Amino acid sequence: MLQQNRPLFPEPTKPVSTDDLVDRFAAALKDKLRTAEAKYGRNNDWLETDWRDELIAHLQHHITKGDPRDVAAYCAFAWHHGWSLSGGPSPDSAHLGWLMETDDGTEWIESDPRHGGEGQHAKNIRPLTLQEAKNEMLAAWAVRSELEARS
Repeated sequence: MLQQNRPLFPEPTKPVSTDDLVDRFAAALKDKLRTAEAKYGRNNDWLETDWRDELIAHLQHHITKGDPRDVAAYCAFAWHHGWSLSGGPSPDSAHLGWLMETDDGTEWIESDPRHGGEGQHAKNIRPLTLQEAKNEMLAAWAVRSELEARS
């Protein structure tokens, strides 16, 4: 069962033991991940093996947002894969802005659209990396070339 309206930072309590601390945090992390899965319709995307640079970009973004559960989730994903978080992302994963998905499509926004209310109706907001931009440009170029060939 998802724990709705649980405070982001619960009242500090003195843990009886380290085990108690870890158990309480693990329960909070599980609730957070299950809520995100239900909200975004994703499940087990983290099992993919080719997204280390994207993971680091998301981790850096979530550090600035401030929820330790989000940071821990990305650390857990990296731990599962055996990925180091040192060295940072490759140049292709450089952060170029944000992609905001709405019912009307996807748009690129330079600054985080969640600040200022711009993203309140978004289905998904995620960082845009240089590699994603390259892939989008190559796909658009291929479509354009195909259309020109038909003309």
